[in-house]
Amino acid sequence: MAAQATAALSSFVLQLGAARNLGASRYGTFTILLAALVLLAALHGGLVGDTRTVLDRTAPHLRGPLAVTSTVFAATSFAVGGLGSWSFGLLDAAPAAGFGLLAAFWVLEDGGRRIFMARLEFWRLVANDLSYAAGTVVVLGILASGGHTLSLADFLLSMGCGALTAVLVARVQLPREELAHGAVTAAGLREVATFGSWRAAQAGIRPLATLVLRALVRVLASSSALGRLEVARLAVAPALILANGVGSFLLPYHATRRRSTGTDPVPSPGPVAVLVALTLAYGAVVTVLAPRLADVATGGRVTVDAAAVAGWSIFAAAVAAGIPAGTAVLARGRSSLVFRLRAVDSVVGLVVAIALTVISASLAPWGLAVGAVVGGALLWSEVRASPRGAHR
Repeated sequence: MAAQATAALSSFVLQLGAARNLGASRYGTFTILLAALVLLAALHGGLVGDTRTVLDRTAPHLRGPLAVTSTVFAATSFAVGGLGSWSFGLLDAAPAAGFGLLAAFWVLEDGGRRIFMARLEFWRLVANDLSYAAGTVVVLGILASGGHTLSLADFLLSMGCGALTAVLVARVQLPREELAHGAVTAAGLREVATFGSWRAAQAGIRPLATLVLRALVRVLASSSALGRLEVARLAVAPALILANGVGSFLLPYHATRRRSTGTDPVPSPGPVAVLVALTLAYGAVVTVLAPRLADVATGGRVTVDAAAVAGWSIFAAAVAAGIPAGTAVLARGRSSLVFRLRAVDSVVGLVVAIALTVISASLAPWGLAVGAVVGGALLWSEVRASPRGAHR
């Protein structure tokens, strides 16, 4: 939880600083680029990171394929990030090239984070996340010195420096055996691809839906409307941090217990109910306070709608309810099933969100909440349909 909170807190502070310095319109563009980074990290985390967690990453025939897959993915992220941000008119050529480098460093940083998670070394993960935050803040401070007004390119440059710092710190912290490369064989690549491709698709579904929704809000409404919508999401970020922190802990925990006991994990509904209740209570408070807090935090440059904050709160509660079931099913090795259920979740949420965006951009989170409720219900149905203790 501390590890998840550290990463999320640094992201929260960075986004708040971006909203305050860039204003609603440019901040809207920033959130689209950030969504692309989150999508790339999710795909890499599913393809490589979760494969390391669930399969035996110490097996000699998997070391080489995992390392090669991660390297190729980072190179692809550089090309996709740079060309994509330039071709869609989000950045000029030079900043787009810089964003490509940021994307490559971002997924390599994610690779280090996932190894720490697989090893259950969460305090080393905290140290790694702090190195990213420190690198980012130091560069931002240098760029802001002398009264310089921070631009979108400045924030991206700072994030790239922070990500590179975290990559280097991870290499120092990780033991030599985790960095050792084995032979690359066709059998090893197939094993990584068989599990990892399904997991990557599943992990990327929700971030992809977020990226598509942000792009469509920008088209259907405006960049300013997107910026206001995303500031509303920031108000609910602590609840999402809590939910995702639980998920980051549960996957390696369930996977480890399944390997040691030979039984399938079944989450207890009691703690889940408490998590959902806490999320809803927090959401109720920030729905009332967020408009005023946003005005203070952004210096009046970005305003928020209470309806958007309420929608994000319901979405966070639905995500919190579904994560324990999703990690339990995934720990059973059924990544293809999780992908199909998440696909239903995301398609439903995206379709409803787009329909509501036509009415008002502030209603978009309510559509995502509908999808998250559907997806969570399907995952819990699968957990309950499996006999307790069965090893499937």
